[in-house]
Amino acid sequence: VVTPDAGDVESPVRIQEVAPVSGSARGGTRVRLRGVGFMPDSTVTVNGEPGLDLLTLNERIITFRTPPGAPGTATIRVANSLGNAELEDAFTYYDPLELTGVEPSEGSILGGQTVRITGDGFNENTAILIGGRAVRGVNVIDGQTVEGVVPPTSEPGEVDVEVVNAFGRKILRLAFSYYSPLRAQAVTPAGGALA
Repeated sequence: VVTPDAGDVESPVRIQEVAPVSGSARGGTRVRLRGVGFMPDSTVTVNGEPGLDLLTLNERIITFRTPPGAPGTATIRVANSLGNAELEDAFTYYDPLELTGVEPSEGSILGGQTVRITGDGFNENTAILIGGRAVRGVNVIDGQTVEGVVPPTSEPGEVDVEVVNAFGRKILRLAFSYYSPLRAQAVTPAGGALA
């Protein structure tokens, strides 16, 4: 994010750029601030929580790791003996994407069965792939559960299940098994009396 000198009107401290602009709600994202008026006594907070491993490289660049935070936008503040600067909505925390289970874990090669995927960090932009094919009718129940319709495939066997969104990609290897549907080869006897 590049912004026109975010800071108090009277303050010589300004935040001009934040990179990256998003990271895990668990914290730990290395962030670089570019601006002016950064001093060795500078402190950085993200939504009021102190930045970790702060390093003031010079009067124009500070790096730090984000503290844990709630998903959503956050305000970054730099303060030092010269003054302070605050930039609202400068950083976005997101729930990290996780994939923990698939129920049921098997289905016909014809597809059409409803499947429930569990994990974390799911949102309306989450895509699900089974065997590299998109699950249809994806319904995000909550951040930990999505449902959808298993796509058809050409051959039976075990395949990967994958979830993807803007914040990551997770794969459960060989987590879903396709099987051939039962087919009657012959009926014996071919006829007879009904009881």
